[in-house]
Amino acid sequence: METGESRTRNEPDTPSPSGHSGGGRLLKINDDQRSARQIWYRKELDSCHGGVVLLDGRMYGSACRLGGKIFFCADFLTGNIRQQDKKLGKLSLTYADGMIYGLNTEGNMLLIKITVEGFNVVSRFKLPNQGSGQFLSHPVICGRRLYIRHWNNLYVYDISAL
Repeated sequence: METGESRTRNEPDTPSPSGHSGGGRLLKINDDQRSARQIWYRKELDSCHGGVVLLDGRMYGSACRLGGKIFFCADFLTGNIRQQDKKLGKLSLTYADGMIYGLNTEGNMLLIKITVEGFNVVSRFKLPNQGSGQFLSHPVICGRRLYIRHWNNLYVYDISAL
């Protein structure tokens, strides 16, 4: 929360996606600020690696073992899945300029547009596999450039035209 923002007492506070069969949950911090109560729990929202992005009341992320390695859009306040896609695989995510950038473990970089229904993949490309193993780093955007690390290699892409 940025400085100067305020919340009402009835607004939930903390999403808690947890991986490796931990599920995902929304916690409401109690007024004593020493305890919390669970608002919802969804076992299939077990984001084990790539993180989640919260935009306009919706969470975007990748489920792991219990969730079947899907990319999902879920309602933040209820945990209900609005859209999912198993073909995208587990994604490490970042967000910039109204788009989600996702890197899956096979080295496919995806540009994902936010839609009313959830999301739509608008572009993708395959990274050169000059390292070994899965692509597990998180994409980083800085200065209109997309940075992706794979083992000892760093790939940099100009995204200023997007």
